[in-house]
Amino acid sequence: MIDQQTFIDLNIIPGNTSGLSLKAKLDHCQTKGGKEYLDDLLQLRQVTYPEIMERQQSVRFITTQLERWRMPVQEEDVFYVTQYLRSTYIPLSGKNRVKKALLSLKRFAFNKEQYYFTLSGLKVTLRTLQEIVLLCRTVFDPAMPASLKEKLVEVQETVASLGIGERTFNIFLHEEPDPVAVFKLDSGLRVQHQEKINSMLAVYYQLEAYY
Repeated sequence: MIDQQTFIDLNIIPGNTSGLSLKAKLDHCQTKGGKEYLDDLLQLRQVTYPEIMERQQSVRFITTQLERWRMPVQEEDVFYVTQYLRSTYIPLSGKNRVKKALLSLKRFAFNKEQYYFTLSGLKVTLRTLQEIVLLCRTVFDPAMPASLKEKLVEVQETVASLGIGERTFNIFLHEEPDPVAVFKLDSGLRVQHQEKINSMLAVYYQLEAYY
């Protein structure tokens, strides 16, 4: 295992001396998660030799079609998605959907700030998911390395498992959803599927670091 000081001495990661490190020259990541994963790549953290070879194949493939691999997600998007997913607002539970809807409407009516925070969080989250899925569809190529293909398929399967139809995306991103729809989707995404969204973002950070 190479210690951090050696990576600094080799000018792979930034140190106190002047001059650009290898990381500074390679780092075009727009998200904090992407930058952190790139750091892991350069410092060979928790990696085996076969994994290094797989990474090289993925990077080599991406460099042949860089124009298609434009990364669409900004750190600001990730920040708002994360803040939304971590919010402490607890959706109402119970089997009676009508009762739940009425209670949620009552709660939102007396806390408009919470309602608009939830609505904004849902919009940013859905837009971010849509952009990542579109990227994966755009760059997918049957000839790409298996490990890279697996990541793209994983993202698309994860989004499909959320059970969000195209109509829901359109309503939340281009129209004005009713409060009951907001409450229902919030309960699904933030409570039931939070881990899936986070795992999907983790895959995106890897793709961004490769790019």
